[in-house]
Amino acid sequence: MDNNPSSPNNDLQGVPLDEIPSYPQGPFSQKITKMWKGCFVPKCVNTTTRTPNKLFITLPSNLSIKKKWFKQARRPYNISDKSTLYVCEDHFDIENDIENLLAFKMGFAAILQLKPNVYPRFFNCQTDRPTAHTSSKPRTAIQKRQKQELLETTLVTTETTPSPIESDIELHHLGEPHSSMDYENSGPKDEATQIDGAFFQRNKSTQTEVQSVKSYSKSVQFNVNKTFGRSKGINTVNNKKDQATRTTQFYSLIYSSSSDESEPESSRADLNSTFMSLGSDCSFSDFENKHSKKEHMLQIIKEQPLTFIGVPPESMHVCSELTSFLGIEETFVFICLLKIRLDWSFNIIASLFGYSSSHVATCFNIHVRKIAELLGTLVYWPSPEEVKYNLPLPFRHQYKDVYCIIDCLEIQIQKPTDPQYQGATWSEYKKSNTAKYLIASTPQGFINYVSHGYGGGITDEKIISESGFLDLLKPGTKVMADRGFKNIEHLFVAKGCRLTRPPSVFANKKPTKHEVKQTKQIASLRVIIENVIVRLRYFHSLKPHAMTPIKSLDQLDYMVQIACGLINIQFPVRDPVVS
Repeated sequence: MDNNPSSPNNDLQGVPLDEIPSYPQGPFSQKITKMWKGCFVPKCVNTTTRTPNKLFITLPSNLSIKKKWFKQARRPYNISDKSTLYVCEDHFDIENDIENLLAFKMGFAAILQLKPNVYPRFFNCQTDRPTAHTSSKPRTAIQKRQKQELLETTLVTTETTPSPIESDIELHHLGEPHSSMDYENSGPKDEATQIDGAFFQRNKSTQTEVQSVKSYSKSVQFNVNKTFGRSKGINTVNNKKDQATRTTQFYSLIYSSSSDESEPESSRADLNSTFMSLGSDCSFSDFENKHSKKEHMLQIIKEQPLTFIGVPPESMHVCSELTSFLGIEETFVFICLLKIRLDWSFNIIASLFGYSSSHVATCFNIHVRKIAELLGTLVYWPSPEEVKYNLPLPFRHQYKDVYCIIDCLEIQIQKPTDPQYQGATWSEYKKSNTAKYLIASTPQGFINYVSHGYGGGITDEKIISESGFLDLLKPGTKVMADRGFKNIEHLFVAKGCRLTRPPSVFANKKPTKHEVKQTKQIASLRVIIENVIVRLRYFHSLKPHAMTPIKSLDQLDYMVQIACGLINIQFPVRDPVVS
């Protein structure tokens, strides 16, 4: 059992984890105050209340630079020049854009300083601006090449090299019977005359129509016989189809194997419908890919729920109850439990479920507290009759009155920057900065109590007296503890309860045979609480060296409550023997 000597910081020895600040604690700690801040970027909902772990940078006081920031964020400058606004870290690359980030985190700087000529440039919150949306996928090389060829083709209006006619051009005078002419066999040819239908104008006298053009060269060219030579009284016009024919030729030109080869008319597609189908296919394929990722991951979790989320298959209805009570998707319940069970990074979870990492982190921070409140109801005090009814056989001879067994759970956390909090969280037993919890379970292994988190420097006597555990004990209750719980007998006696623990060991005194036998008996019985702690370590977020960040200490209490609730719906640590 943990045996922590008294810490030199007696005033902070019993400080709860939620009182350890997550902001820097250095020489400038007195200058840092918790005030409300919100991001000035439109459609960005980050605030110090909603996202307390994000950094907020003050807008520059220089008026011209501030206006550039407003223009970059697409927000009208309609405020006072003396107003103080903030922008969150999501719009910067904080690792590369901030000069004194490390000094700020260590507590040696009070204000974040940006590098010169750095402006907000990431606007994932503004999905309607694709040019600045970092999550949009880059175009492929073929798409870039196709667009470039399309632009080059539209700019070319004439071609100096004449090309032979590959198709028939049907010309007819308006108001006269339709006649077809083959220009390849119409006698002597004149110089090549190039006609671009885009520049033809209508004339009242005589008009000709271009019915169909099957040439796919860069510039539509054909030779005109002198008999039908172009005159001022004769003009040609396209068939009015909103220039669909001409545009379709350019589009077919790009996607053909060779720009000099032609394709059947039936293989052409309308440009507008084709581009629309391309855009819809891309967006639909992205959506389908994300949806398939999520469905595949949900299927894997439901096949092996105990491995991924710590819920046995026969208790999967608990997830459905959480979904209905919280009014959220079952996916987000699985994400929260998966994070606690496997302690994967938000980037890995986001890639598996098809979400962004920021969205997954936000959902976890919001829903983990609500899930802990519901699963925390699975940790309760059963009646003494129920405990005796399910009492394991080894307890029934000499320790049939034992109601629960207590022990402490320690989880390594990130080292605080403030020396006072370093001493408050330092554990001499683990030789590291830890968070400490008081755990109690029945002799069968059912967790009936878990305290809030405290710094690892707190003593066993203080955590028992301050956690509220004694207030739940009824007079006459018998509690079993390890030898490490010293100087706590008077606390139980004051409540009319009894404490069972192995005899103390002294350096200059040899224990008697009775004390050795009693120590072995109690150690063999209290192994139940050790097995319970092993079950808790099965959740990777609660491993001994989990290295929980300071900014996540608030969620650590919720994760411990959730893990304890899930353990109580798993198979028993020790099967009961019913008489």
